[in-house]
Amino acid sequence: MKFSAIQYADTALVFSLLLAPLPAAAMFSCEHVVSDGQQFNLKPLGGPHSVVTSEINGDRIRNTTYTVDICTALKKKGDEKSFNQCKNGTRVCAIKRLIKTGEDLDTIDTVTSLAGELGIHGGGPLDPEVLRLSKVDPDSGRKGLRVVLKGGFGRTETHVMRKKHTVIDFVCNKDLDGTEGEYESEDKYESNPNSVEARAEDNGDKNEDNDENAPPKEVQLGLEKKSKSHVLHLTWSSKYVCESKADDGSDGGNDNGGDKGDDEDGDVKKPGTHWGAFTWIVILVFLGTAAYLIFGSWLNYNRYGARGWDLLPHGDTIRDIPYLMKDWARRVLNTVQGSGSRGGYSASSHPQALRRRFTSRTNNSQSQPRAQGLIIAAIGAACVSGVAYAMATQKPTKFDARSVAELDERSKREQGITDESPMRLRMEKFIREQQKEIVFALEQVDGMSFREDTWTRPNGGGGLSCVLQEGNVFEKAGVNISVVYGTLPKPAIAKMRENHKSVAAEADNLDFYALGLSLVLHPRNPMAPTVHLNYRYFETMRPDGTSQAWWFGGGSDLTPSYLFDEDAVHFHKTLKEACDKHDKDYYPRFKKWCDEYFSNKHRGESRGVGGIFFDDLDDTVADSENTFSFIQDCLKSFLPSYLPIIEKRKDMPFTEKEKEWQQVRRGRYVEFNLVHDRGTSFGLNVPGSRVESILMSLPLTASWRYMYEPEPRSREQRLVEVLRDPKEWTLIHPKPGSRYAGSDPTQCKSIQTWAPAQAPASYPFPVRVVLLEELSPATITEVSIYTVCAQHRPNPPRDNSPVPSDYTYSGDFNGIKKMAARKKCFIPLESNPELFTELIHELGMSRRLAFHDLLTLSPADADLLASVPRPALALVLVIPAPEGYAARLRDEEGVAPHDKKGDEEDVMFYSQTIGNACGLYAALHAVSNGDARAFVEPNSHIARLIEHCTPLGSAQRIEALESDAQLAAVHASVGSRGNTAPPVDITVEVPFAYMTFAKSSKNGRLYQLEGCRKAPVDLDCVLGRDEDMLSRKALDAVSKFVQEAGKGVAVGYSALALSVTEEV
Repeated sequence: MKFSAIQYADTALVFSLLLAPLPAAAMFSCEHVVSDGQQFNLKPLGGPHSVVTSEINGDRIRNTTYTVDICTALKKKGDEKSFNQCKNGTRVCAIKRLIKTGEDLDTIDTVTSLAGELGIHGGGPLDPEVLRLSKVDPDSGRKGLRVVLKGGFGRTETHVMRKKHTVIDFVCNKDLDGTEGEYESEDKYESNPNSVEARAEDNGDKNEDNDENAPPKEVQLGLEKKSKSHVLHLTWSSKYVCESKADDGSDGGNDNGGDKGDDEDGDVKKPGTHWGAFTWIVILVFLGTAAYLIFGSWLNYNRYGARGWDLLPHGDTIRDIPYLMKDWARRVLNTVQGSGSRGGYSASSHPQALRRRFTSRTNNSQSQPRAQGLIIAAIGAACVSGVAYAMATQKPTKFDARSVAELDERSKREQGITDESPMRLRMEKFIREQQKEIVFALEQVDGMSFREDTWTRPNGGGGLSCVLQEGNVFEKAGVNISVVYGTLPKPAIAKMRENHKSVAAEADNLDFYALGLSLVLHPRNPMAPTVHLNYRYFETMRPDGTSQAWWFGGGSDLTPSYLFDEDAVHFHKTLKEACDKHDKDYYPRFKKWCDEYFSNKHRGESRGVGGIFFDDLDDTVADSENTFSFIQDCLKSFLPSYLPIIEKRKDMPFTEKEKEWQQVRRGRYVEFNLVHDRGTSFGLNVPGSRVESILMSLPLTASWRYMYEPEPRSREQRLVEVLRDPKEWTLIHPKPGSRYAGSDPTQCKSIQTWAPAQAPASYPFPVRVVLLEELSPATITEVSIYTVCAQHRPNPPRDNSPVPSDYTYSGDFNGIKKMAARKKCFIPLESNPELFTELIHELGMSRRLAFHDLLTLSPADADLLASVPRPALALVLVIPAPEGYAARLRDEEGVAPHDKKGDEEDVMFYSQTIGNACGLYAALHAVSNGDARAFVEPNSHIARLIEHCTPLGSAQRIEALESDAQLAAVHASVGSRGNTAPPVDITVEVPFAYMTFAKSSKNGRLYQLEGCRKAPVDLDCVLGRDEDMLSRKALDAVSKFVQEAGKGVAVGYSALALSVTEEV
């Protein structure tokens, strides 16, 4: 075992990163690093450099090795597996190891690419930035460079992508090369021969480095205290970043860490010590003007004997300026007022001016010019005094909303809208762009064009309404923008303060600015849901035109007439992804807000299946920039959330009765909008509002039937039940292979957990029971075979009498019945990647492994395949399984039963005897074979299970799995978290089968493993060492097997991929 000698709590981190990969060499060269006109050569610091930090948590010890190469991408030596290396193009790599005791080999826990040219791997470009430390960190007194390298990425424990970058502070120290005291890393990388050569040419410390008796140098590579989770902050002390070292490579001056200035070196001229061009222009203009006045005055004095004002060059012109201004003002006044009967001429102005000019020119007395100068000075002083008095007594200019709007329009015309513009202008620009994009997309769906209606509001503002009526797909659709301003009276202010406490309470009236985008789509087909969206910005203003209060609001929600679970799940998950980019608390908080707000309280039901809704997001929640970014992501998520749904439902067949039900549901929609919606109420009560745009949200037709109730157990009744009890749609994963695929799942009313009164010793854990009906008293003893569904909330069982071990309990809608148990049965697992991931993690697999939805088996669909992390170590497919499917496979002729064990096996195989547990066996086959074995956590349950089963034959493995109580407990716990209700009778075989495709770690051959078969199936395909399960060869072999299994008939399937993911 190796431990770092660096105490990262005490030692400043010394590290380096500079150069981008070859494509970026033109803008960032290791030999020519330029900052503020100063060039540095960091070539001697090239090559891989490492530092290790240790984390001790109880008896677990983890070491993290950070390795960088500032001049080229890192490349590991030897034949290392791809998932144990950072991505190609990485400049900064972090590898975390779990340190084993004794002779056990250490295992790699996580591998993260922190910086590099990683765009093709899901990261970004290196995009280096070079800054001077004296500018970015002046308080520290350090001198050198700060280099920021980007492009890194990783995933959190929930597999959310996070960007990463690295900040390196190169600190000047003339006594250090920057390579002293480095840690010998376990990760071996190919060195950079150029950097070695560069260090050999530098004679500064050559002999000292080779002296074995020399005292150890200060360790230069370590981790700073201020390192963050997504920003690695490093420091490297070296003489190569001293300014005196930059030009000629000399050892430089006494620049130890910036303690002494550069002036001692005398080699470098500091920037900023000379005047700029503008300063020189001002100086030259001033000197030229002064020279002209002095020379002209001297010339007038000696040539003409001038005195006073006559000394100045062009003194006549300067002297006449007041009269010329007065004459010009009189002309303007005469032009505006008219000149009576004089024909538009003035007889006195010009002769008087000429007389003054003649007098001043012919009068050579000393007193006359001086008197004129005094008069002019007095007039100037009076004017200046008047202006100063006016400025001192002037009251602040009052700006109302209309004035601010006019200034905004002028700013838009002259400067455009930039990131420095007021938030109201940036929001307006964004919603106008989104309106165009949404209208264009909807026109592609419908085939007809929207009508554009530009309108103005008499009291200020206006908008653009885009409306489509009687379309091919949409009976009525509107995408509207409003940008209005005006003054709120005191009653309106009081009403607004009920929900917005930041609004000024003492004002008699308040100027406001409001803008937003509203959308409502009412499709013709009752199978297609109505959707509503609104995102808005509101601002109140002070008398000086500045913002008094601001907030954002908005959201979108779905209102179906007929419920399709997958539509609601897709809509909500898309919104959740947009929210999670900013704050993981946003979605649950705003989803609950939506359920509470869009509720017809007088009927006790929601308007629809919800979405998100929020209001009053102001600076108490986040600053305006972050909130605006959140609004942008939410609005941009609308088309991805709704277009797939309308495309799927718009052409579905429907009956007249179903159309009538749609009209009834539209009536409920109208009730909410007119009775409960604050936006509609506010809009209708604001003076001058455009009623047509406000009521655009109402459907073209609707109906109200007296005492109308849907039929029991009908689809209409199920919708009403869901609207009365909102669901957590992001936890539901309905798809082919789920327990109720193709039918309406029964809705569970209660989920309770209790321990059996007299449970066998082999099951010392609580039992999770899903209940839909009143239970008869019973004692629960078999967690893996007991699941009861009924309609009412039960009481816990009280009967303590034991249950015979050869019987199971299963519920039906008439109560509890007892049936003979031919075999052990589990709750069938949904084909939900989140559930499968939870299952393997709870069994003890590394959290670097996770299951992901695989949307295609075709290598040609590169975009769909790109959504799955690589490498993929196994595939799990779910296909329809007709009645008797498993029995036919067990009786398959010509197939010998699997009787191999240990080293005899190419792949580890488990025969399935537990009913409805094919999902569990598929997961076990996936993690027990190929490279997935490298991710088994030591001393975990799955590690013990694999170790125990490896030397056993088929029969012994069957017994080991059937008697594994912890395996049954984990499966029962995960299975009960499913998003659709468990089957009423778990002994009934589900109509779907799971199978696994995995690569043998012995010979690279591809196998199909299915527990109900006699043995693994060799697919006659050999994969290379670097070919994973998403390679063309593997996908072609899997597709061929699926087609042959269907005997020429297209087989529907869903697929999951077990992949290695990077985490934070």
